[in-house]
Amino acid sequence: MRHARGWVLPLAVVAIAGCQDEAPLGVDPDLVPLEPQTVEVLLPWEAFGRDLQVLGGFGAPNELGRGTLAVDFAGELNARTLIRWGPYPVSAVVRDTSGVNRPDSSLTYVGGRVVLFFDTLASTNEGPVTIEVGATEVPWHAPTVSWTLATDTIGDRTPWPEPGAGPVRPLGSVVWDPAEGDSVSLAVDSATIAAWGDTTDASRGLRISMVEAGERLQVGLARLRLEARPSIRPDTLVEVSAFVQDITFVFDPSPEPPPDGLRVGGAPAWRSVLTLDVPDSVRPDASVCARVRCPIALRTDRLNQAELVLTTRASPPAFQPTDTTRLDVRVVLAPERLPKAPLGPTLTGQQGTALPPEYFGEAPGRKVVVPLTAFVNTILTQGDTASRPVNTLALLSVFEPISIAFASFDGPGSEGAPVLRLVLTVTDPVKLP
Repeated sequence: MRHARGWVLPLAVVAIAGCQDEAPLGVDPDLVPLEPQTVEVLLPWEAFGRDLQVLGGFGAPNELGRGTLAVDFAGELNARTLIRWGPYPVSAVVRDTSGVNRPDSSLTYVGGRVVLFFDTLASTNEGPVTIEVGATEVPWHAPTVSWTLATDTIGDRTPWPEPGAGPVRPLGSVVWDPAEGDSVSLAVDSATIAAWGDTTDASRGLRISMVEAGERLQVGLARLRLEARPSIRPDTLVEVSAFVQDITFVFDPSPEPPPDGLRVGGAPAWRSVLTLDVPDSVRPDASVCARVRCPIALRTDRLNQAELVLTTRASPPAFQPTDTTRLDVRVVLAPERLPKAPLGPTLTGQQGTALPPEYFGEAPGRKVVVPLTAFVNTILTQGDTASRPVNTLALLSVFEPISIAFASFDGPGSEGAPVLRLVLTVTDPVKLP
């Protein structure tokens, strides 16, 4: 709810531009008519904000279509990637002994190789690292799997026998050096290929882990290159590909909500929800009130611009972004239904506000401006009616989830607490002393 009419709030900072003294021209000789005055008002959090909540659990890592690897990264993060292949191709085009290409639907798979592609920009290592691959032996559920649970559905909470998606049957290891390319390949025997081809087996799949500590890698793509013997030419091997059905990652520890800040992004994703109580009027300092009638009533015809100003802070080292974060802001249409409340259209545009990764790492303390003019105008308009103003916002990433990393901002009580910036144009005359 908005503040009651006539409740005047103090301001943290007020600036005024374009002031000019004019000769009295009105009927009342004590009134001085002024040219339009443009005033900038910075409202501290205590003057407009309340009910900050940082909510997690939106989406799951398997929705990313990528994997993460880490061993004691930043002294705390461990992560492993799980992959399950889709159905194998049922046929292949083969050149027969007469030189004619014909489809062959009777293939015998005799081996293959796993090919992993890494995102070099999202990975922290500059030198070679050792990648280990093993076949999973326990049924697992891609949308709910975690470091400790293989399945976490209604009526089925099955833990891993070994935390971290274990045990596995070792298949081998390979060294990835980013200086030599973005991919690695590991040969797989025919028995494993046959086991992975059984789509009714919920335990099928592979676990990828890393040996060296202190790095965080991102697995971008994966392929299973299959070697098949066709019936048309049994003396020949052809290569076909099986694609990923499920790719996800499990990690430990899971971050806790911040006690004094805002958070956006991550996997599962975080959202920050806050309510704005825009006051009916504000009272600037004496120098401004000498030229503009005070208190200044907030009206739609006076509001030129409204912005929420946030201050970035460093995220925990293990979860600092390595790529741009795109901040989205949306109206919470039914706050009473949080955390699953429906959201309105974006207020920042489809691409959101782009925030470089250094804002949350080596260069925190940057100001981020979120445009809210239309939103605040709506609150001011609704304040004149019997309808309940929709004045709750959700800050989130444009895509959820987008990365294991997340963006952080200062919260109430911090030096960089959120600020509401208002730019007003006032034309009221002033009473002479």
